[in-house]
Amino acid sequence: MSTEIAKIDDIGITEFYGADVSGVMLQLTQGFGGSSTMKPLQKDEPGYIQLTVTDAYKLIQVLTKWIKDLSRCEAEKLKRKIKENRKLEGTIFEDAVKCEHFIKNLEILDIPLSLLGLIKKEETR
Repeated sequence: MSTEIAKIDDIGITEFYGADVSGVMLQLTQGFGGSSTMKPLQKDEPGYIQLTVTDAYKLIQVLTKWIKDLSRCEAEKLKRKIKENRKLEGTIFEDAVKCEHFIKNLEILDIPLSLLGLIKKEETR
């Protein structure tokens, strides 16, 4: 007797008894799986994989390590991106400060020029 315990897209996960030799097992079925709602197998698709409890445990270890490694890589990418953004933010801030100083210096120059009467007040604005 078997029991479908989960379904991921078109992959059925079924628990069944593999006799005294294997005990309780899992079967991952892609394509046909006894359900008429599943699409038929395509040319190079595997039909099913049967796993003992030990096999499933080992697979969990491999998949967990794989997910952790992927997560670690993504975290490193994000850290680099944050660092780049902070550097860019600092550059933008420095540029804004330089602009502020430049504008202030222009205003300072504006006063002596108008006082000297070299340019008319309307031309300085």
